[in-house]
Amino acid sequence: MRDTRNYRYTEPALEEFLKALRTGRSWQTTVRAFRADRFDPRREQEVVNGSYDVLYILCGDFLPTMGNLAQQFHLANPTAPILLTPWAHSPAILENAGEARRQILIASPYPDRSSNAAVDRFLKAHQQRFGYQPYAMGLGSRQAIELLDQAFRLGLRTPAAVKRHLLQNQPHHTSLGAIRFTPSGDVEGTDHFLRP
Repeated sequence: MRDTRNYRYTEPALEEFLKALRTGRSWQTTVRAFRADRFDPRREQEVVNGSYDVLYILCGDFLPTMGNLAQQFHLANPTAPILLTPWAHSPAILENAGEARRQILIASPYPDRSSNAAVDRFLKAHQQRFGYQPYAMGLGSRQAIELLDQAFRLGLRTPAAVKRHLLQNQPHHTSLGAIRFTPSGDVEGTDHFLRP
């Protein structure tokens, strides 16, 4: 299920996902476009009542309706995994998922806190200081601020100079680990699949 509101994210993300599926065994895929902010299970009967091996909900924000969709799908497919994007790790989405939460896997560019001391320290410190757990983007924002600070300390003052530095002098080291960028500026790394 691909949310149609953020094509600049969801379209290339879908292309990459489908490309990755083609490198392994042969998969039969069904792609449905929908408006996550207007999710109505009556309009999505084929997905919520159909028989599928897995559901991937590709949305570009924190809409609680992702949880509703997961829950509806789970009723017809109780053992099927449900894949969510990194920013779906939010209390509202997971609460709306109900029993489907047991089948959810959340893609993350960061490892689970139980296997990474730096991530665990950051999450604990953030919780203690601000009273809530940050989303995955909070970890990325932390790294971005650290990288910007490092560039400023090197005397780099223009966006072009900072970008050049980030693309040429790799890997970069942050409190959350090393980070690399592709020539186009995307983060390069390993995907982790976390249970909420």
